[in-house]
Amino acid sequence: MSQGERLFYIIDKLIYRGYFTLREVAEKYEVSGRQVARDIDYLRTRCVISSSPLELEYSPKKRGYILPEDDRKRMDKWREKTLFSLARNRDDGFEGDNASLSFLSKDLEYVTVKSYAEEPFESRFFTMLLDAARKHKRVVISYPSGNVKKRILEPLQLVNYAEIWYLAASSPDDGYEIRTFNLSRISDVEVLDEKIVFSDREKLASFLSCYGIYNGTSESVTYTIKFTSWAARIVSKQIWQKDQSGMWMDDESYVLSVPAVSDVELLSRVLFYGADAEPLSPPEFVRKYWDRVDQMAGRRRDGI
Repeated sequence: MSQGERLFYIIDKLIYRGYFTLREVAEKYEVSGRQVARDIDYLRTRCVISSSPLELEYSPKKRGYILPEDDRKRMDKWREKTLFSLARNRDDGFEGDNASLSFLSKDLEYVTVKSYAEEPFESRFFTMLLDAARKHKRVVISYPSGNVKKRILEPLQLVNYAEIWYLAASSPDDGYEIRTFNLSRISDVEVLDEKIVFSDREKLASFLSCYGIYNGTSESVTYTIKFTSWAARIVSKQIWQKDQSGMWMDDESYVLSVPAVSDVELLSRVLFYGADAEPLSPPEFVRKYWDRVDQMAGRRRDGI
């Protein structure tokens, strides 16, 4: 048996039972205790399921190894993300070889993933852009914006945001600012034999850490929205942005304050909650919201 199978067996025990013993692993796979000790050391130093090590601790009470609470939560999050990926592949009709993850097969029977807003794109473009990013090569893409335009880009990262794929790229035509391109709008890709110039990894990390409505080079503005009824209960449990703040009011409404650099997506989110959401600030956002509501009401009055 491979080390990978032993590691996933250990992970299985940690997830479903909370501990494992060196002896049970050694007996199941017919290896020495010294070999299992090396497996434990591997998980502690080069964890296969996370970017940071698992702090496995020996428990005299269990006569085995356990995880501290923070690592247990991280393990649960890994299981959630893995089941999401496996279920999505299955529901999309793809059957991968997941023998090492066989212990999750029972869980997978009870998980279904459905996308609410898929945007199809040429899968070969994904592969070409990913390969160009790996090889640090520039590309030329055809990207309609009014008229179809060709753009020279330096592909930096493929991003899946709200189940839609985007390309984060810099461009020599824009002073190497990082911009986002929707893969579904790309009509052609050509890989160039030119190396990427962009090298500011901290700038890229900052860009990716606040992706979406909270992203951009402009200074962020704090948007405040009041939610009532069912919307208040839902939004009070959501995280829209890491620096947000929220407060329950005496009238049982919930007021959310969230920093963002653009109100485009934020406006659609507020409108989604209908009469149970109302923006309070900033004033220009409030005006934009009521203008949109008036437009919709006008269509109703005009019989559209």
